[in-house]
Amino acid sequence: MQVPSSSDEDSDTGELSDNGSQHSTSGGPGSIGSASLAPNNGRRVSSTPSVSSLGGQLTAGSNGSRRQSVTGAAGSGGGGMSGVMASISPPDLSITLASEDDKEEKRKELLQMYVFVLRCIAYPFNATHPSDIPRRYIKVTRTNLETIRQRFISFLNGDTQIVADEAFILSVESYCDVFLSSDRITNLVKSGGCSSHDLRELFRNSIEKRVRRLPDVEGISRETVISSWLAKYDAIYRGDEDPRRSNARMNAANMDMYLSKDHLYDLFQGIMDVPKYEHQILYNACQLDNSDEQAAQIRRELDALRHAIENNTLPQLEFIKNEMKLRYKEERWNAYKQLKENLEKLPLSKVNPDHKPKKGGHIINASMLMSEDSESTLTKSDTALTFTLEVIIHEVQGISFLQPHKIVYCTMEVEGGEKLRTDAALADKPKWRTQGDFKTNQPLPVLKIKLYTENSSLISLDDKELGRLVLYPNSNWLETPENYVMTAKHHQNNNEKIKIKIGVKMDKPQGMKKCGYLYCMGQSHWKKWKKRFFVLIQVSQYTFALCSFHTKKSDPQEMIQVDGYTVDYTDSPPDENCKGENKAELFHFKGVKEGDWISFAAADENDRQLWIQKLYQATGQTHKPVPHNSVSISLNSGRPIDRRGARNHGMEDFVQANPLDFDHNRLFSQLQSLSLEKRLNDNYTSLGWLSPGLKFLLDEFCARYGVRSCYRHLCYINELLSYADKGQMIDATLIQYSYMHCISHFKNSGSVTITVREKEMLDDINTKLQAWLTKNITNFWNYYPFGKPDGALKATVQLFEKLKMDDGRKTENQQKEFAAEMKKLMEIAALENYTSLSSCVQGTGGGNGTDYEKKLEEVIVLAESCRDLLRMTEEYYDDIWSKFPGLLNYHSEVLWSLFSVDMDDAIKAQPEDTWNCFMLFQLLNDYLKNEPNLRNGKFHKHLRLLFAPKVIRYIDLMESSIALSINVNFQKETWIPVEGGNAASEDLLYKLGKLQQFVSYLSWPDEVFGKHLTQRISLMAADMIGSCVKRTSDFFEVKLKRGRRNIDYLLPPEICVAINVVVSCLRQLMELCGNETDGGQHHYHADVKTYLNNTLLMFRNQLIQKLNASTELVLSKLSNYDEGTITASIFSWMKPGNELATNYIKTIGRNLKMLSEKIIHEEFMLPMFSCWYEKILYLINEWLTDRMDVSLHPYQISTISLMMQGLQEYFEGVGVKEADIKSHLFHSIKTHIQIEQGSNRDSDKSNVVIDAST
Repeated sequence: MQVPSSSDEDSDTGELSDNGSQHSTSGGPGSIGSASLAPNNGRRVSSTPSVSSLGGQLTAGSNGSRRQSVTGAAGSGGGGMSGVMASISPPDLSITLASEDDKEEKRKELLQMYVFVLRCIAYPFNATHPSDIPRRYIKVTRTNLETIRQRFISFLNGDTQIVADEAFILSVESYCDVFLSSDRITNLVKSGGCSSHDLRELFRNSIEKRVRRLPDVEGISRETVISSWLAKYDAIYRGDEDPRRSNARMNAANMDMYLSKDHLYDLFQGIMDVPKYEHQILYNACQLDNSDEQAAQIRRELDALRHAIENNTLPQLEFIKNEMKLRYKEERWNAYKQLKENLEKLPLSKVNPDHKPKKGGHIINASMLMSEDSESTLTKSDTALTFTLEVIIHEVQGISFLQPHKIVYCTMEVEGGEKLRTDAALADKPKWRTQGDFKTNQPLPVLKIKLYTENSSLISLDDKELGRLVLYPNSNWLETPENYVMTAKHHQNNNEKIKIKIGVKMDKPQGMKKCGYLYCMGQSHWKKWKKRFFVLIQVSQYTFALCSFHTKKSDPQEMIQVDGYTVDYTDSPPDENCKGENKAELFHFKGVKEGDWISFAAADENDRQLWIQKLYQATGQTHKPVPHNSVSISLNSGRPIDRRGARNHGMEDFVQANPLDFDHNRLFSQLQSLSLEKRLNDNYTSLGWLSPGLKFLLDEFCARYGVRSCYRHLCYINELLSYADKGQMIDATLIQYSYMHCISHFKNSGSVTITVREKEMLDDINTKLQAWLTKNITNFWNYYPFGKPDGALKATVQLFEKLKMDDGRKTENQQKEFAAEMKKLMEIAALENYTSLSSCVQGTGGGNGTDYEKKLEEVIVLAESCRDLLRMTEEYYDDIWSKFPGLLNYHSEVLWSLFSVDMDDAIKAQPEDTWNCFMLFQLLNDYLKNEPNLRNGKFHKHLRLLFAPKVIRYIDLMESSIALSINVNFQKETWIPVEGGNAASEDLLYKLGKLQQFVSYLSWPDEVFGKHLTQRISLMAADMIGSCVKRTSDFFEVKLKRGRRNIDYLLPPEICVAINVVVSCLRQLMELCGNETDGGQHHYHADVKTYLNNTLLMFRNQLIQKLNASTELVLSKLSNYDEGTITASIFSWMKPGNELATNYIKTIGRNLKMLSEKIIHEEFMLPMFSCWYEKILYLINEWLTDRMDVSLHPYQISTISLMMQGLQEYFEGVGVKEADIKSHLFHSIKTHIQIEQGSNRDSDKSNVVIDAST
């Protein structure tokens, strides 16, 4: 057959000879075998060992290949051979041989350990499967992380078919920026502590916060949105991969929760690097598929352990106290009793896990077994067995003497039981295949079968018996049907023999291991040489009985308990007269016990070997019987096999080794180290937790081979800390479990044993653990990013607390000391975090600015990083540090105090009058004022003291700058409309607004100074606005006086701009200096508001006065037509028209239109129009009132009528209310005109009809 090559290194495959080994040079006296199994010439001893590897010598092929390599190197020099050879020194063969020997010894030790592991897998009886099995998640590697990042980037670029809304896309962008692109997540992936579940939970937490801020949508709950987004996340994360493959990986992740034996075999082959063919050799040699042999091996190990304890030959350990030596012996004795009790608790057959031992049945009371003064006494009831007998009658031959139409049938019965019969059959076809099942307690029952034919005679009542058959079956019978000759009735005259074909099967009960006939004679039992039927019965896992039975008896005639007997081969009978039937050759063996002996003989060699093997397994003897020849029997198939096979492969010594000859503590530490290495390197996150299969096997190994529990946990902690030092993510909870077990063990030093090695290991672990925990706590931001893995940091802090309070009592002083210790660690953590942030921020300043600008930009970025760090610390770690009040606040203050040093340097480096640093103040102050624990803290106060002079300086400069700009801007002002006013006013209001916004955004934390800043800005705004309005008022008066007085007078546009300036200032007055203090407004706000209102009132009065000059001119011209004056006749003779009224009305309309278009503030315009209209009516009414005693000239009546019509129309058009239009003055004027019109009705010129179309 082909020997498989190593998976890690190429090698040539050799052909094996007929005996399964490869021809090579003999291994010498020290070798175990004489043939090599190594196909790679010894280049990799750890994977495919040669016979030399098992025997401790090198193979010839290995030496030859080494010599060829040296020769080839020497011959490659060509002509310069001598020079090359002179420069090459020969290899140190002693070192090479020593190295090879070390490898061989390690390999042999590994194989021996593998044999112990195989036995633990094959027949566990101590460990139980864990019930609290955590779910395993797929580990994210660096390659996986890069693939995941690319998939999410593809989604954001629109390269996928996944449909999503804008909110989900923003969530994914935030997830990529904050989490996937984080260096801390990359470090977590490198440590092996990041799983796909962790990444998904980070996304879930982020979207839950985002969804809470979204507005409610009718018909869609927030849970539905989150579920939909998670489904889309899974689709992005999976990419183009088939979902079934993901499910397959998740199922594989939990496959080792309950591993079968075959899976455990494969698992530990990989862990211990044992080739498949070596495993098969050991499997067969150890008979791992034979549960009886495995139980017997356990009994042999326990018997050897008992003798070692009694004889005080246990391996000696060095304890910290001398009195612990006696205690150690007691511990091992208790362990022995516990192992024996565990073995007894097992059901007799491990094939059926549901089997439960019956009360009072085959399981003996554990207290009886643990008694050291007397052995348990078996009774006949303990050996009661129940057999199932299956009888199948196929056909009958030899009844041709019956007529074909005759009816025949058979009956069957076990003596003492019920009788069964077959169906009826015709005599020419007597076939049935009828099965009868019987239950019996007799190992040698009597089976009776009879053949009948129905009697057709009316006189006879019974059917006629044709023949009968009596059989004595036992459990060794084969099920194969056979033909038997029935005994015919004596009155039958035919010479033909009646044959019946019957299949009989008698199953073996659960407790019966072997049965059969043996010749036997003993000293105390079975004193006469005689052939008897023996049954070997397993009463319990530790108790066997050898019983002899008579036919038809359910109780044994005689029995012994085989415990304490030693079975072996022998060639001589106990007596010359001890011979078999007909003097046949017998095959002898014996059982010897102190004060007793029993000699047995079997009819053939195979039966003898089977009996010896079963008795060897039952007695638990350490001596293994060896036959005189090399042929043995396979217990499974019964075929002879060559027992030299395992021996020739070099495995016999491993199989036959006494477990007590090995240091199992050291072996277990190696096994645990290999198991942990396998666990940490698989594709699933473990954080150091062993899988259920691994833990189950290691528990079984410890219990079975007496591994010290404390030593086991110490080795485990040591291994975990070693991996943690290499950057592997290890769960502190796991270390805490083992550490607390060790601490509890050391506290009970008065009742347990402690070795010097364990004490040294604990001291070393305390030092390592202190350093590791300190390192993790002080670097929690990087080691446990975003609180992942879940609960890892909390477990670390708890373990650190246990380490500091190892006596288990938490006194007040201890708590204070621990709080002080944690405070120091948080101070170091703040320094570590700030150092990390500073290193990342360096060089982030703009490339085109000056040095002080770059420094300021770096400080601003650093401040943002510190802020984000503290926010995330509070978000992801607050529940952990909440146990220590004020600790997180102290960490924040230390971090900001470190930042203040760089901040002060950056601020000092800024030129005197540069103000970009206010961005830094605003950033920090906005964060600090919203943090209750940091508001008005040490750093917050320092920030105020640092920036207060700069704020005052900035406001002083802004005040002088604004005052100067007012003077300059008004000197250059063109009074062109700009938004709500002119250029100067808008610039002033803009600057005042920005300055007030600056103070508002500062949100100065000190209430007194903040109030002072607000009051100063308000006062400055009031002064500046007053100055602006004063200059506007001066311009208004000058501009208004320049206009000439005539009927066609139009207001200049600059007048409207001036009005807009004042109204705009009044509008923004409340916003700029309208803050209320102590329930009332500041006096300067009231003063400036009064001043502005008075200014607007003055503007309105002057403007109305200027506009009403045209009205006064019109009325003055109408006075020339007064009755009784000289000018009346002259002007009447000229026959004037409507030009005067028309020009007046047009002038009023143009001014109204300009005012309504240019003045953008209605709060000033409408009241002014109403007042202007009322003033016009007042002038007209006064003019009419002065002429109450005289009649009006028709021209006067018509002109005033036209004026009234036009005024009503235009003022209604600009929004004057109807109530104001038709006031009492309007009605008085109208009544007066109507009276005058009635008195001049006869005159054509007095008939004036008001035409609305004029």
